Amino acid sequence: MVQLLLTKFWVLAHLLVTAGTLCFFPESAGLALWAAVASFMALLLLPPVHTDEGFFSARTRAWHALRRDAFFYASLLAVTYLGIQLLNAPRLLTFDPELKRWVFAAAPLPLFPSSLAGEGAGHWAGLIGGLTAAVAVRTVLPRRQRVLLLTGLALLVGAVGTLIALAPGDISDALLAGCGGASVWALAAFLMGCVAMGLAVGSFLEGHRVSLVFTLVALFLDFAALAAMAFHALWLAVALVLAVWIVFVPVAVRLSARFPRMVWMLVLLLPPLAGAALGLVADGALEPLLALFEPSSLSEPMAAFWEQWGFRCGLATQVFGANPMLGIGPEGFGEVARFFVKGRAEWALWNAGGTGVPCDFMLLLAEQGMMGTLLLLLPGATLIGSLLMGSAEVLQDRRGHYSYRYVFVLFGSLLGVIGVLLFSLIGNPLHAPLTLCVFLTVCACMTGWLPRRR
Repeated sequence: MVQLLLTKFWVLAHLLVTAGTLCFFPESAGLALWAAVASFMALLLLPPVHTDEGFFSARTRAWHALRRDAFFYASLLAVTYLGIQLLNAPRLLTFDPELKRWVFAAAPLPLFPSSLAGEGAGHWAGLIGGLTAAVAVRTVLPRRQRVLLLTGLALLVGAVGTLIALAPGDISDALLAGCGGASVWALAAFLMGCVAMGLAVGSFLEGHRVSLVFTLVALFLDFAALAAMAFHALWLAVALVLAVWIVFVPVAVRLSARFPRMVWMLVLLLPPLAGAALGLVADGALEPLLALFEPSSLSEPMAAFWEQWGFRCGLATQVFGANPMLGIGPEGFGEVARFFVKGRAEWALWNAGGTGVPCDFMLLLAEQGMMGTLLLLLPGATLIGSLLMGSAEVLQDRRGHYSYRYVFVLFGSLLGVIGVLLFSLIGNPLHAPLTLCVFLTVCACMTGWLPRRR
């Protein structure tokens, strides 16, 4: 058993430990760095050994794959840039007698990116954890272990999220305050719930009973956590996903030619529906959901949200214009944006909505500037480029015969990734350590689900 763990699943175990660390300690950069370094060392020293391959051959293969991967170098640039920002601090607020106004002093290293107070370790922890997992997935994990990784992540996010949501009120509030908030867990559960749907369909059609059981349990837990912590806008996406699932399951059961069909339909349909029902009832979220059907409950909050969204994105544009190249650094928007608030009406909006920006991309521009935004988006662009190039090769090849074994996992992953990207336009899911780590891991796995030549 120990030999099997060391030769096959050591990297997989470290990646799940990294994700678990970010579940319970999302703001601890030290623990995230420790888990990421341990995973990286496991990648180089104990990669999964293929059949008729020795330890040294596996290490040589892993090292060559790492050296050839452009994503690895893009990840190094992103992590280094954000790390320099956090260390190049503080920039104290001082009064300039010549300008007769308060200004932020120069950074200890003036020509390098900086932050105001060295805050934002959580974002760096999620980035290094997610990028390490993505590097390991791309270089050494075979497709079967990628399935196990996503199944483990779906179970982990669903189980921890459900326990937090269903805990007594004071305990749940304390845990959510330390773990990123309800919206973070809701979007992480939404992403992994969509992935679990694809995994469940694949396991069902291939006849893998054990894998099917685990993915159905993950579906139940993810949708329970999602239903208990979902906000109003997310419920529209949840309802759409469940509707697609209800329509698709009878088609999948009919294609599988398994009997009795009604029993298999119930086996696939009940876990997400029962999980959603449990989350709604146990956390008292049923009444707020029913209130969505009242016109006043939608129009007033929607108008207030869009007013705040436009106001804060406008502030982010002004902050970016004042620091276009290097930005103001992580967690600095609330300090700098106050200098651009003018008039009673704007101060009322500012005081009513906190100190953030409800848009990941605008917040990224304000905090990182053009240079930092390009460097932090470069790893994601590399993943998208790999997926698009692989898809184009499959679509253009008219002569090859392909295996579509994991195509449903690809569709489920795409659904979850697109959903998170859409919600990042009206929130900050990709600034949360857990969601960022899970998002990057799912994106890195997606190229492995493309059809392959037989």
